[in-house]
Amino acid sequence: MIPVGRKAESEFLPFTLIVYKGKHNWLCHAYCLMNNHYHLVIETPDGNLSKGMRQLNGVYTQSYNKRHNRVGHIFQGRYKAILVSKESHLLETYRYVVLNPVRAKATDRSSRRMEMEQLSEHNWP
Repeated sequence: MIPVGRKAESEFLPFTLIVYKGKHNWLCHAYCLMNNHYHLVIETPDGNLSKGMRQLNGVYTQSYNKRHNRVGHIFQGRYKAILVSKESHLLETYRYVVLNPVRAKATDRSSRRMEMEQLSEHNWP
């Protein structure tokens, strides 16, 4: 399980590097890394979601386990994919992903307040 709070910040860089530097030509529009799962909003121009997810989960888990001297799975269950075909659904998906840590109260109170202010001030389309 990924640590929550300040310790978790060190996990974002390795995860982000794998998502953006992967070999699968993904276009990552948004992501959220939680302590036992993550959310991605990605485009897969090459139709290779399954291969990319296998790489992401495998490489990140190996990297995480090596850094923390542990073995085994770090995320719960199998991945779930939802095809987003309408712009309105895409916008709602973005909001869900970005607000997930705030709604899950995975950030401290002052951070949540600041994040909510920033999100409420954002010029949503």
